[in-house]
Amino acid sequence: AVDVVAVTVVPFALEATIEVLSGPDPSVVLATAQAQLSAYLDECNTIGHAVRLSGIYAALHRPGVSKVNLVAPIADIEPTVLQTAFCASPDVTLAI
Repeated sequence: AVDVVAVTVVPFALEATIEVLSGPDPSVVLATAQAQLSAYLDECNTIGHAVRLSGIYAALHRPGVSKVNLVAPIADIEPTVLQTAFCASPDVTLAI
């Protein structure tokens, strides 16, 4: 017999600002960081896969970025084997 079990979605917020080095076009650096973050979050969007702060920092710290200021989450997101972590709308902006 096969048991089918529903997976629970664990929503989380992601908010960060990035500081850009002088020289590179800030909008290009921001777009690259957002694309890398999206790829990382897609990779994590599987059952039981943790979203690590270190992975978020690594995705956002692209060439041209001098600093990543991560506001949320404040800890790793660690779903169980019956859960999946999901961030509906990551908010990454340029530091002012």
